Amino acid sequence: MKNIQKYQSPKYQEDSYKKLESGIYETTDKDGHIIYVVSFSFTQEPSLGEGENAKHISQYPLEDILDTYNCYISDFYEDKNLETSSTCYLEFASSHENNILNLLDLLGKHVYNQQVDNIVKLKIEDKIVEEPVQKVENNKQKKMSRNSGYMMILFLVICMILIVTYLITEESAYAYCFLLSFLIVIVNALISNITNKKTPKKEEKQTESMIRRERSNRIIKSQDIACFEELPLLEESSQVVLKDIDTICKRAIASIIIIQLACDIKEERMDTKEVCLDLLKKYGVLDSLNDKEKRVLEGTYTKQDIIDIDWEYETYWSLVWALSLIDDISDASAICDCNLAVQLVLECKNYEEFKEKCFLRSPDKILDLLDLYYRYHWAIVEKQIHPETKTGNLDASIVVERRRGLEWLISEEEDWYNISLDT
Repeated sequence: MKNIQKYQSPKYQEDSYKKLESGIYETTDKDGHIIYVVSFSFTQEPSLGEGENAKHISQYPLEDILDTYNCYISDFYEDKNLETSSTCYLEFASSHENNILNLLDLLGKHVYNQQVDNIVKLKIEDKIVEEPVQKVENNKQKKMSRNSGYMMILFLVICMILIVTYLITEESAYAYCFLLSFLIVIVNALISNITNKKTPKKEEKQTESMIRRERSNRIIKSQDIACFEELPLLEESSQVVLKDIDTICKRAIASIIIIQLACDIKEERMDTKEVCLDLLKKYGVLDSLNDKEKRVLEGTYTKQDIIDIDWEYETYWSLVWALSLIDDISDASAICDCNLAVQLVLECKNYEEFKEKCFLRSPDKILDLLDLYYRYHWAIVEKQIHPETKTGNLDASIVVERRRGLEWLISEEEDWYNISLDT
C-alpha cells in the first residue's frame, strides 16, 4: 500500500458525525455504541502480492493493519472501489479514539507485508524502494550481453578488413589473421550463448510443510471455499514442541468445568459456583484456569467474558481431539457435541482416570489440522473484506476457536487468549 491519504467522505457532513481533532469523527455503530472513524485512500501494489484494482482489495497487508491498530473496516465504499480504478477507499473504526489516532501514523507511509522465516510480517517504511534487486540484476545481465555484442561486431569488422586486404595483396599473412579473427568471433558467440542461456530451475524439494499446504488447499477447494494457495507455510513438525500431555489434560478439564459455570450464569442460574469449584479441586486443575476463567469463577467477569467462555466448547474440542478422545474435527460447519464434551471428563472419577484414556497425537497430525484451520480462517477473514468470498459451510466462530486450541498446543503461551490468530 502506498500513497496513503485521508479521504473526506461526504457522509461526514451529516449530523450523526462529530468532527474531532486530527480529522477523525465520532459517531455510533448500528447498536448505538460510540465509535471513532477515519477514511483513507491508497494505492495497492500488485508486485507485492496486493490486489490488481480497487474492487479487489487484498487481505494483506490490510488484516495486519487491523490487528496492529485494533480497528476494523466500517465502510467499504462500494461506489468508489471500482474494478476500473487503482485508488482504494476504506473507512476504519474503533471504539477507542487512541487506536484511530495511532492509525494516522500510516499517512504518507509505504506499508506492505514481507515474509521472513515463513512468517508474514507488517513493514511500515517512510520511502518506497524503487529499484528492486531483481531489476538491478537484470540490468547487469543486459549490460554484459550488450558489451558482448559490441565485441562481436568489432571482430567482424576486422575480419572484413583482413579478407579485403588479402584479396588485394594476396599476402597469406592476412588470410591467417582473418581465420584467427573469425575463430575468435565463433568462440565468443558460443560463450555468450552459454552465458545467456537460462539456467534451468532446480526442482524445489517438497518439504513436509509444502506437502501439507498442498493437501489443505485440495481439501479447501473441494469444499467450495476460497483458497489462497500461497498462504505462508507452517513450521515443520521437527521445529515445534507440543505441550506435555499433563498440561493439555488439565487445561481441557479446567476449561470444560468453567464452561458449565458460564452457561449457568448465562441462563441466570447462580447457585452452581460451589459445585464447579469442588470439581476443579477434585480433578486437581484449579491452577490451570486462564484469566477469563478465573474472573468467571471469582464473579468479576464481564458480559464478553461469558460469551467467550461459552465458545470455549470449540477450543476444548480441539484439545480432546489432540488427546485422541474424538476422531475428526475437520468439519467446521456445526458446533461440537456439547453433551459428549462434558461426559468425556465427568465420567472419570479422578484426573488419573481421565489421563489414562488419552493418547497425544503426533506433531505432524496436529500441524495437518492446524494448517487446514489456518486456511479456513483466511477465507472467513477475506469474506469480511470482500463479502463475495466463498466460505462454503464454515462457521466463523467455530473456525476461530478450534484454531485457537490447535495453536495453543504448539505455543509457548499459557493463556490461549494471548495467542495471535492473524492470517
